[in-house]
Formats: sequence, C-alpha cells, structure tokens
Amino acid sequence: MRENVSNERNVIQEIPLDHWKKFPGLISEKFIDAPAFIFRGQADASWDLTSTLDRLEQKHPTHYGIKPNGEKQVFNDPPLTREEQLSAFRLAIIGRHANNSQSLTENDFWAIAQHHGLATPLMDFTFSPFIALFFAFHEKKVFRDRVVSNIEARQSQDENDRNTGTNRIEFAEPDERIIYALSISVFAENDSRDENNPTLVHPKEQTSPRLLSQSGVFVKKPKDVRIEDFIVKKFPNVNPRHPSFYLKKLSLKTKTELAA
Repeated sequence: MRENVSNERNVIQEIPLDHWKKFPGLISEKFIDAPAFIFRGQADASWDLTSTLDRLEQKHPTHYGIKPNGEKQVFNDPPLTREEQLSAFRLAIIGRHANNSQSLTENDFWAIAQHHGLATPLMDFTFSPFIALFFAFHEKKVFRDRVVSNIEARQSQDENDRNTGTNRIEFAEPDERIIYALSISVFAENDSRDENNPTLVHPKEQTSPRLLSQSGVFVKKPKDVRIEDFIVKKFPNVNPRHPSFYLKKLSLKTKTELAA
C-alpha cells in the first residue's frame, strides 16, 4: 500500500488502494487508535468534496433580470440565494411535517430539505467507514464530464464533439472510487456563527431518521470555501517530521473491485 502526503502542509494524506479487500486492514491499522474521524464515500474519485447546493450554484452561476428600459440584464449570482431557497422550503412544508416548526433550527430545516431531495449545503458523512465504502460502490455507473480527445473529435459523428477540448457528459464507470476520512478536530473551536467555518450538524432525531441507520452526521459546507483549503489554513504549523493528517483520501480502483 502506497501512501502519499499532499503538498498541503502535511495535513492531507492520499492513500490509494488497488483492491477493496485491503480496506478493512487499512481501517484497523490507521483508524482504530486514531482520534475520531467521520467518513464520506463518493462514487467518482474525481468529484470534489462539495455539497449538492454548491454544484447547483456552479451549474447556474448567473440569472437574468429586466432593466427599467426593458433590456435584459445579467446578474453574477444564482437565481435564488440560499436564504430564499430555505425560506421557500419552510413555507412549503407548513402543515406537511410532523415537527413543531417553532422548535426547529435553520440546520434542522436544511436536514429535512436534504432528506426530501432538495439541494442543500449539507454533506452526508458517517461514523462508519464501511457504510462510506458501501456508498462509494453503490452506483456502478455515474454521470461525469469528460473532455473530448483529438482522436474522438475526428471520429465523432456528433457535431458537438468535433471540437477538441469540448466536454461530453457520459454515463460510465468511474476509474476510481473515493472515501474521505475527515478528523473531528477540524471542527474544534470553530465559531458556528462565522459563515466561513464548516460545521458539524446533528439535527433533531425526527428530522432525518435515516441518519440513525447510517450512523450519520452532516457537515455544513460554507459557500465558496473548499474543505481542503480550510484545513490548510487552520493548521499552518504542522511539523513535517510528525505530520497530523486531518483529511485522508482513500481511493479504490473500480475495475479491480468489480472483477473480484
């Protein structure tokens, strides 16, 4: 098993595995006696560690309006703010949800929204590495963006693919899966009132019942803040001789797993 320390100041570690059967041994070796970690499995190792709402806002970064003179105007922000989306959801569930809305926090409402499929700033994590492993391999194929190569551009019958460098969305097996292991220390002493800080979210039990069966917890990701960048900024003075890894990226080959 080969381990790589990222260039990000000895706080992020990459651990590639060539077979999923090595995963239990890695967990026993690296995590049993380590400080608490939470885990997130993703079907494609090329995907960023981000929320569904971030991806939606990246897909629709602008919206249109009309000037007083009738001309179209482009605004450099998404069609709805996060506050507007959450407010609309809170109105939509009045009389449709068993909980007393007066007792629910903003994060509770985000958790309910996540449970019903709304794009939110919450990311699903679990205290069980094996549940994360399940979700990493749960979907055999995924939608992914791929850049069209020179050969494909020449051979393609699709005019949209004739130009080299254009993106093609395909439904295919990813080459690698990934499991993120995030240290609970990342959230220690964070000011929850600071919107630039990632926070752990433990919603009320009845707002998200599936969290119980999945040993789950949410991480609320701030807008335009990469988790990796936040970790590097928060832990700037790690001794390279004694690195402390606050984020570990465990990648597993897809084809090897399927052939096993």
